[in-house]
Amino acid sequence: MKKQKESSQVEAEAQVIATVKEQLKSAIIKIIQTTVSSSGVSLEDPNSLVTRIIQQLCPVVFQAVHTALRMSSYTFNAEALMAR
Repeated sequence: MKKQKESSQVEAEAQVIATVKEQLKSAIIKIIQTTVSSSGVSLEDPNSLVTRIIQQLCPVVFQAVHTALRMSSYTFNAEALMAR
């Protein structure tokens, strides 16, 4: 019984992740395009650019994870799912 519950929770977690990925596709593309084209961003410093893109994406991803979790009957750690 415990394995079945764990399996169901893993499946629910995978569904939350899939939902978030689908919801975020267009937002991620837009954030990257906006960040790359914005003034003050140097394309000669790729590490800085990637850091800035990640800073822009984190709150958007976190909010999408929270929204998806509200639809789930399981309790998950939003930060752990966000890292995946």
